[in-house]
Amino acid sequence: LQNLDLSCTNCGVKGAKAALTSGGLTTLRLFNNRLGTDGFNALSLLLRGGHPSIENLDLGGNDAGEDAVVALLKAIAEEAGESKLAVLEIGGNKFGDEAMAALEELKRVWPLLDVAHDKPVQDAEELLEEGLEELKE
Repeated sequence: LQNLDLSCTNCGVKGAKAALTSGGLTTLRLFNNRLGTDGFNALSLLLRGGHPSIENLDLGGNDAGEDAVVALLKAIAEEAGESKLAVLEIGGNKFGDEAMAALEELKRVWPLLDVAHDKPVQDAEELLEEGLEELKE
């Protein structure tokens, strides 16, 4: 088995961890499994330095908080091993300035890694301030 699609299966963190640690997979899709922040934190521990066999990892649509996205990106950025990871999908999770900074660091370490993500979102207070400033002008 090389490709495993567990999208929308509610596999949970245990299922995601089991899939991630099973040998020989080159593609793993965990899209929309409500893994959330706890799931991303758990998977971060398994993704230090990338992954030895998975080339395409889809973690999109799991509603993880930005801190967990940052932890995941930092874990992958560690140069601990021979990573085959070529595509990482993380859209549909919180992505702001901190995540963008972690992504930039990851791209310095693994420049060929293609990361699909949402655009950074400004917080509501920042947007309101900018809008008020424009109105004043």
